[in-house]
Amino acid sequence: MKKTFKDIGVSDELITALKKQEIKDPTEVQENTIPDILSGNNVIARAETGSGKTLAYLLPVFMKIDTSIRSAQCIILTPTHELAVQVHRQAELLAENSGLAVRSALIIGNAGIQRQLDKLKEKPHIIIGSAGRIYDFIGKKKIPAHTVKTIVVDEADRMLDRMNVDMVKAIVKTTLKDSRQMIFLSASMDEDAVKAASDMCTTPPVFCMAEEKMPPSITHYCITSDLRDKINI
Repeated sequence: MKKTFKDIGVSDELITALKKQEIKDPTEVQENTIPDILSGNNVIARAETGSGKTLAYLLPVFMKIDTSIRSAQCIILTPTHELAVQVHRQAELLAENSGLAVRSALIIGNAGIQRQLDKLKEKPHIIIGSAGRIYDFIGKKKIPAHTVKTIVVDEADRMLDRMNVDMVKAIVKTTLKDSRQMIFLSASMDEDAVKAASDMCTTPPVFCMAEEKMPPSITHYCITSDLRDKINI
């Protein structure tokens, strides 16, 4: 029997928000990961493109945020600025439609630093963006890493490759080991990525590894744009 969002522990406020987006039932990856994330387990999940991975972590992250604390509680790392923008827009939409006072900030490279610093002064609960800029702000004490309880690594296969894994590890090390929850999601995860992810977990992770495949509903296309317009597409 197919489970509902209520069955897997999603709050009434967020269920209402999902209905406004015409989302009625959880996908397989959401059904399999949300209860474990809510329970505080470290999670390594693989699910096909378009399967709802963003909500699989955003919904439980929203429920774990203590809005009475004006400080960063979750960092979401993405390999591209475009994905960071998409995640941030979904976070803002959830906050608006649910009425929950969860604040998020988009922190990416090649963007105005002062505007981002001004956003951080609003004490966002969720920091979303690129590892390099986030690590820089942590080093400058603009992001209080000691209050971060959850780190999400989206498209983990790319974030844990040879070009990015050291920066991810550096960010993880700035947070408190005993209270840190790690969540890794991707459409593909090779053995090296799984090992790197597991090594960052202080307790054994829960695995949710669907078969790697490309859904037939996905259409590939390319949009040519100037670099300055890229972020708006």
